[in-house]
Amino acid sequence: MTKSSKKRWPLFQFLVNKIENFIVPTKRLIILLLGGMIFISIGAFFEGGLYLLVVFNGLILLLSCIDLYMLPKQKQLRINRHFPEKVDVGEEIEAAIEIINESGQPLSFSVTDDFPIEFEHPGIVEGSLTKPSTYVQYQVRAKERGQFQLNYLYFRYWGGLGLWMKQSKIEQTHEVKVYPDLSSVRGYLASTQEELILEGKKVNRRIRTGSEFNSIREYVPDDDPRFINWTASARQHKLMTNVFSLKKGKVSPFF
Repeated sequence: MTKSSKKRWPLFQFLVNKIENFIVPTKRLIILLLGGMIFISIGAFFEGGLYLLVVFNGLILLLSCIDLYMLPKQKQLRINRHFPEKVDVGEEIEAAIEIINESGQPLSFSVTDDFPIEFEHPGIVEGSLTKPSTYVQYQVRAKERGQFQLNYLYFRYWGGLGLWMKQSKIEQTHEVKVYPDLSSVRGYLASTQEELILEGKKVNRRIRTGSEFNSIREYVPDDDPRFINWTASARQHKLMTNVFSLKKGKVSPFF
């Protein structure tokens, strides 16, 4: 990075932050402006275009001021993400975003979470807020295992007139660990343990039959749970256990 780019970088970052936390027009305002331009163009043929232009711009300015004045300030809103820290691959997870409005003004909103591409999610979620707080719930599914980090929430909101909307980038750091899907394995292991308890049996620490690893096979109730191979179980979606064989000694010939 050159010296000139280093000097420009703070300014560029400042502009990006301002754009991400800025006021933007809504579709309603754009449609209203386009309709007004057509109406003013028609009025120009009857020598009233200038008058209509002044009146229309004044009306838009007045409505915009009222709309912006009624919008809550960003410091009057609090947004929190609720998401589990540990999930399984392919599991349908219910995520929730809590929105607290301390201004008392009703508003509509859209929120987008900062999920990586390894997650299936609905994208933009919209809603309205007439009470002091509300929860937005949606379904998420992890496609790959690993450790991921959610950093931001992208939030937009607009008032009753719906001419302008405020947008903000809210920092919400959240660590998520995605594990292999062991739901069927856990259920099988739990049922095995329940059977042992009901039969009055106790799993004792036993000396394994050998000291050398031989193979992997499907787990049966009489096997030692300490030798379950969890990696193989995750791949096969059923309990697998390690099999050991007796260590063979070397044969030394005597002459």
